[in-house]
Amino acid sequence: MKKAFLGVGVALAALLCGCEKPAAEEKVHTVSEFKTNNELLQEFLKKCNENPGELRDEPNCINVTMAAQMLVLEHRKKLNQGGWSRQPE
Repeated sequence: MKKAFLGVGVALAALLCGCEKPAAEEKVHTVSEFKTNNELLQEFLKKCNENPGELRDEPNCINVTMAAQMLVLEHRKKLNQGGWSRQPE
């Protein structure tokens, strides 16, 4: 009798799991896409920064963070090449 209930329980769980609609998958953008499309970059930075606890490990949040960091470093490099330096001469 216990085995019958267990079997029914397992079958019911499998049925319920199978009924869920899969979440619509979001297109994963590359770091290069974020670096070249400022609107896309801003959209995802806002989205990811509003809920980092839940979205931190999402591919787009990882990629947009990396793109933003790279853009900052590239900007600093350009500033330093132009003769600007934080160190006194």
